[in-house]
Amino acid sequence: MTGLEKKKELYNLRNGYLKYNPYFQYTEINVYKFFELIYSRNDEMPLEECEGASQEHQNHKYHGIATEILKDRARHFMIFNDLNFLEEIKDREFVITSPISYIGRNRTAKNSRFLYAFAIDLDGVEKQHIENIFYQYKSGAMPKPNIIVSSGNGLHLYYILEKPIALFDNIKILLKRFKYGLIDLVWNGYTSSVKKRQYQGIFQGFRIPETKTKFGEIVRAFYLENSELYTVERLNHWVTGRRKLVDTEIDIINKALYIPKKLTLKEAKEKYPDWYERRIVKGDKSRKKWHIKRDLYDWWKRTITDNEKVVEGHRYFCIMSLAMYGLKCDIPYEEVKADAYSFLEEMESKTGNQDNHFTEEDIEDALKAYKESYMTFPRKDIEVVTGISIPPNKRNYQKQKDHLEEIRMIRDLRMKRQGKKWTDNNGRKSKKDEVISYLLFNQNATKYKCIKETGLSKPTVYKYWEEAHQFLETLKPKFYKNFSEIPFARKNRLFREMSWRYKFDENMSEEDKKIMRKIDYIHELLKLVNIHNYEWAKNIYKKREKDKKVIKLKNLIIRQSKKSKNIGNLSEFNKLIKEAETEEKINEICLKYDFLPNLELF
Repeated sequence: MTGLEKKKELYNLRNGYLKYNPYFQYTEINVYKFFELIYSRNDEMPLEECEGASQEHQNHKYHGIATEILKDRARHFMIFNDLNFLEEIKDREFVITSPISYIGRNRTAKNSRFLYAFAIDLDGVEKQHIENIFYQYKSGAMPKPNIIVSSGNGLHLYYILEKPIALFDNIKILLKRFKYGLIDLVWNGYTSSVKKRQYQGIFQGFRIPETKTKFGEIVRAFYLENSELYTVERLNHWVTGRRKLVDTEIDIINKALYIPKKLTLKEAKEKYPDWYERRIVKGDKSRKKWHIKRDLYDWWKRTITDNEKVVEGHRYFCIMSLAMYGLKCDIPYEEVKADAYSFLEEMESKTGNQDNHFTEEDIEDALKAYKESYMTFPRKDIEVVTGISIPPNKRNYQKQKDHLEEIRMIRDLRMKRQGKKWTDNNGRKSKKDEVISYLLFNQNATKYKCIKETGLSKPTVYKYWEEAHQFLETLKPKFYKNFSEIPFARKNRLFREMSWRYKFDENMSEEDKKIMRKIDYIHELLKLVNIHNYEWAKNIYKKREKDKKVIKLKNLIIRQSKKSKNIGNLSEFNKLIKEAETEEKINEICLKYDFLPNLELF
């Protein structure tokens, strides 16, 4: 039996059990009934009658949105009271929705208004798991979902709310945490073969009944007849641990009421002139953002490389977070995409369930997070969905303004005690680093040679010469020890990543790109041993290129010396050539033995 046949057999088995299980009466429903059950309260549909109907959102009426995912784009269908669009989406391959009402045409968190149900995706449901799920419903260990959708490889569980919840920003955060608690409850060793839970936010869309599964079958939905709708308080009884809501949080959720601000454009122009100029006059709808250094993006790449915590179930979100960090750090999309694809082989190697391979489609889908709406994705949520700890940048748990005020006061106090001002040096940097950098890769150089090759003044070199030597004596053992301990796999991955650097820079020649990639590779290795100095990377590259040239010259001379009759002691000559470290020393040896090599072949 092929893998596809096994999937279909398991899919039909789940459907049969949902319909004929010995515990509860779940009745199969069509797509029309599905949307009515999600949105309807007291036999009334709360959505707009039709598109643009007399600005009904002013009366707290909005619409649902269904999204068809196509290869090159997404197509949105607006859900109104008449549900006319449903005939259009039947039998389509990939159409999703979330139990939320929106304003506008796009299914974004910003446009969301009310949550009508909690929808939970449960993957890896095999024969023994579907039986265990219903036994836990019967025993009261888990709440019974009002609707169960058989989506293909798993189940979607819908807990319909008695009263829709207004989605303010603070409410969204509480509900996301609460939904993670429901996932912790529902997804366990008895209900799924996938050990690592997959967390989804409240805006996650799921396949719609009567559309198609991944393997071409029709998505089916089942409704628990005469089931009671849920409140947050009731569901909260099942949630345990840190995700459980406290009474004050439940009170905040229950009291939330969305009242649109009735502010005309004329009033907005007077009250918010800067906003009016940017958004209305210039048509700039982009969000304001912090411009973060590239270090954050590079740190995340290193973090998810060869990390045991990146496991099946978290791989997609690790790449999604890579895209988000790329946008935050102003990394070009082409580079982010190339970096994401460089992880394909490693992420696929973590596959445990043969029905859940990590593919290029997963990467393309994760890269959709490279957009403005994901720039404010919370750090704690990234920790949850990736399973990787991300320590916060501490500033004494204060606002940035207050923190900076305190550290500036401390700085001024310390300077006052020392009889100095922190502005005395006017930001001028010492030349000591340049001397250290030069000596690190020219250990036998003289002061005169350092002055000549670096362009530094004689007093500067003499001032830092001894200090630089002392510093290198303490640094070298640690530096070379740590550098040699970098795993080969890490070096190899960094080398592959560098092949994409500057690929799309049209202002550089191919030779310059090749040189810059080598320098960047050395710089990345240096950072792994906590040395953040790009000049050192350049010097290492120059030293290596110079060493290569010397080695090539040595080999040429040794080959040619075999045919020379002028050299008296050939073995001694070859030994001296091998021990020579510079071109000058090689030339000196050749003159001593009266040997003139043919450098045209060099």
